[in-house]
Amino acid sequence: MIKEAFDVILPEDEAGFIALHIVNAQMDDNYNGIQEIGEVTKLIHQIVNIVKYHFQIKFDEESVYYHRFVTHLKFFALRLFQKNNYEGQQDEDLLALVKTKYQSAYECTLKITAYIANTYSYVVSEEEQLYLTIHIEKAIRQNC
Repeated sequence: MIKEAFDVILPEDEAGFIALHIVNAQMDDNYNGIQEIGEVTKLIHQIVNIVKYHFQIKFDEESVYYHRFVTHLKFFALRLFQKNNYEGQQDEDLLALVKTKYQSAYECTLKITAYIANTYSYVVSEEEQLYLTIHIEKAIRQNC
């Protein structure tokens, strides 16, 4: 947007810094400071990279599905860093259906779950795996 409005290309570090402020403005009441914002941004980036490599794709970052996916990841990362595991109503039938119907997206979710367990010692609930799989599937399907 800055390039379009002012014909200025910002260095990547500066763009990242601005992005941190935007994330902070969107969710400032939920964060415990700039360090947590940096951690959330880093985790989102890592998860997006896992998905990119798993599916061998480049996301259309202008897509509404991509934005929804990243928004889901923001809330997911926030829960992770605040140690608030999402535990909604357990629906094992729905999870079984999603595992079968969206097998590749679920396999990607398992990679993300393993990464998070190894990096953050955080156990991703089956409920969160369900929603993550659905968001990955939507983002991938609409990206192709």
